[in-house]
Amino acid sequence: MGTLSPALAVRDMKETIEFYKNSLGFEMGMVFPDANNPGYAELSKDGMVLMFISAKDCKIGSEEKLGIGVNLYMQIDGDIDEYYQELKKRGVKITVDIADEPYGIRDFTVEDVNGYILTFNQASKTVNNRTSPGMPMTKPEDFGWETQPIYTTSTVST
Repeated sequence: MGTLSPALAVRDMKETIEFYKNSLGFEMGMVFPDANNPGYAELSKDGMVLMFISAKDCKIGSEEKLGIGVNLYMQIDGDIDEYYQELKKRGVKITVDIADEPYGIRDFTVEDVNGYILTFNQASKTVNNRTSPGMPMTKPEDFGWETQPIYTTSTVST
C-alpha cells in the first residue's frame, strides 16, 4: 500500500512547526536547511506525514488565503476522545465538535494556524454500518455492505 504525504504551503514555518508539535502532538521529522532557518519541514502522527513548504517559495502572495478547500482527513491511533480533550485543553481551534457520524466514523475537525482544516477520525464504537471511503476495509461484509456486481453483461441476438 502506498502513502500520501501532502505538502502544505505556510507563511511562518516556525509557528507551524510549533503548532503541530506542541498543540497537535506531531513528531518532528526532517527540516531543511536547519531548525533555526526552516524552509521545509516534515511532521508526523500515527504514521501520517505532513510536509510544509514556504508559501513565498511557492510564489503565493501575502494576501492570498492559505488552506481554502483543503480538508485533511486523518485516521488516528489511540483514543479519539482523549485526543479531542487534549486539543481542547491546549486551546486548539476546534471547528466541528466530536461526534459519531451516521456512516460509522467518530470524528472532529480543527483549523491550524495557516487555515488548513484537519478532521481527525476513527471507526465509531457505537455505529456498526461503516460506509465512509476514508476508512480502510478488509471485506465489504465487515461494514454491512452486500457484495454485488458493479455491472452485468448480456448477450444480444441478431
